Amino acid sequence: MLFNFTLLIRLGAGVAVAALLGCAQAPVAQWQGASVQASHRGVQAYLVGMGQVADIEFENARRAVGSTANLEAVAHIELLQCAARIASLEPLVCTPSVDAAYMSQAQLVYLNYLNAMLPVEAKAALLPAAQRKVVLALRNGVSMEAVVRDMQTSNDQPLSTLLACAIANQHQAAPLAVVGQAVDIASAQGWRKPLLAWLSVQRNLALEQGNTSLSAEAQQRIDLLVLTAAAR
Repeated sequence: MLFNFTLLIRLGAGVAVAALLGCAQAPVAQWQGASVQASHRGVQAYLVGMGQVADIEFENARRAVGSTANLEAVAHIELLQCAARIASLEPLVCTPSVDAAYMSQAQLVYLNYLNAMLPVEAKAALLPAAQRKVVLALRNGVSMEAVVRDMQTSNDQPLSTLLACAIANQHQAAPLAVVGQAVDIASAQGWRKPLLAWLSVQRNLALEQGNTSLSAEAQQRIDLLVLTAAAR
């Protein structure tokens, strides 16, 4: 691999690009800096609801790595894009343009993970550390609320934590407490796209459980999001 997959995921989740590049021990190739920065901008644009800008930035990232003709590097970009979309509860099957035969084992495990296929214990070690916690929790019946809380106190990146909530929701309807945690994460970051999706889940689930107060609050927050989006 030409660059570290976990580093790219963290950068895309919002780590300061300049700071990390500045402290690198080895010189960073121009294409690496360009792809990481474009990926970061693409993720952030997508999460705040600027879909067209996100598409342009991800294409810029793919163009940068395309200069190397490195298929794993292209897969990195596309997996990151999938992760942001799945964290935002988009109903999709992640299908990178790169054939599975040319992806690394870690990438294949991550791809299957995004597509709701939990890895066996041996392969789970290939996942980013934050997502390994999710696999262990789902395998062992551990409370996802506690896992998400631990991720937050451990300073895991917000996008990783939001993805954990979404993966849990793929395998079992996330309890209202976990949905609330996802809402809080998206709200704190100002991520309009996932916030709207998670608020919709919260509204419907609260109504099903007879929590009319929470359901009404969620609807008011949805209305505010829609109103401010229209005003932009």
